[in-house]
Amino acid sequence: MSHHTRNRPVARLSRRSLAGRQLHNPNRSSHLLKTGASLDEAIDALAYSIVHNAHATAESSEDDPMLGAFTHTASLLRSVVTRAGQVIPDVISLALRQDENYTVLREHKLPLTRTATEVVKNNQSSPGIELRSDTQILDTFDADLIVIESKTRHATLIECVRGSVPLSGPRTKALVHKVRVAALSARSALEAEGHRINSVSGAVYDRYGRSGHEDAMTVRSDAIDEFLGVAVIRYLDRLDERIREALEKMVDPTADEDAGTAVDVRHECEAVDRARTDRQQSRESTVRTSSGSVQSRPSVDLSRSIGPAEWRRMLEAADRDDACFLPN
Repeated sequence: MSHHTRNRPVARLSRRSLAGRQLHNPNRSSHLLKTGASLDEAIDALAYSIVHNAHATAESSEDDPMLGAFTHTASLLRSVVTRAGQVIPDVISLALRQDENYTVLREHKLPLTRTATEVVKNNQSSPGIELRSDTQILDTFDADLIVIESKTRHATLIECVRGSVPLSGPRTKALVHKVRVAALSARSALEAEGHRINSVSGAVYDRYGRSGHEDAMTVRSDAIDEFLGVAVIRYLDRLDERIREALEKMVDPTADEDAGTAVDVRHECEAVDRARTDRQQSRESTVRTSSGSVQSRPSVDLSRSIGPAEWRRMLEAADRDDACFLPN
């Protein structure tokens, strides 16, 4: 080990931060988009709010017997990682808001029924099956995102995981199982709330691609853009970049020498409000097409992830096939 390495200072919170200097954080960032701010500005505010709130948590933590003076830095970084993972669905929701063809439901409760559980348990593939949502309810499932495409009326259940490290097999299987069970009765549940739904699919979005969920059900990293048909990854990457910028100012290897390294968060930052629809669509039931006219229509296979963009292409292809057989 070189002399330079032995004497290298260890990153820690600046004394000015630990002394309790307040970070500028007006509680108005949830209104950024409503007041005409750009999506980039909203993402920046969200990033700085994560660091601000993590800093507050770090300041209130008691010294760990082993970590000692490093306690606050460790607490800060743990809190940032947790909070950044929790807002992945929020960033996706904000990006989808820019497209009027999408309705996004955030942390939406769906029933897990006994019948759906048995179907998923005994079938790897469950195409074309739809079940009632109001009978034999065993539990409920809070879906991170439900993305409803207005043209096709297809609903996609998306669970978001950070995926920076591999997860245990039982844990990944349990999540995929719940997504499939919830999807089987989701149409019935959503229509009971006034949404018009023709089909439902489910997926797990693995932000960093390392969690180890079933390949067929996983959307990894920048594949989310093609999956949704909307630019999303650039905003997730921007969030990471802004968080790192804030941390570089706060966690400073030369904190003892420079008393002015504390972060001054100038953006207006509060966690961005959940993207929930404010108006319910008509409670008119979706008209079912007669059996003779739907034979060529594709069915959703819950053994793999199908996003709104792919489903739209599948329906367009089916329409073209139908047209080939129409009489001149």
